[in-house]
Amino acid sequence: MLTRPKPHVKSIHGSGFCNLNYFLANALQTAKDDGLYLDFVLTPSSAEMVTFLGSGQVDAGLMPYTSFIALHDKGAPVTIVAGAASKGWR
Repeated sequence: MLTRPKPHVKSIHGSGFCNLNYFLANALQTAKDDGLYLDFVLTPSSAEMVTFLGSGQVDAGLMPYTSFIALHDKGAPVTIVAGAASKGWR
């Protein structure tokens, strides 16, 4: 019997409270029932978080919208999927 590889999403592991959804998804394994696994990449600073997202080294993560605009304007492969923090978008 062939087994399919488990789909993994590589995500930055920020230090801010706005990353709470990622912390909970990992701790509670909320996507496991859907066959999805979240792999954290430790990024010690906000600058590294933006760099990892902008260069395509990770699949997902959170960043300030001003950083998104700067990366998007320079042609980086970034897309807004959903808002985060309080009320989703400030």
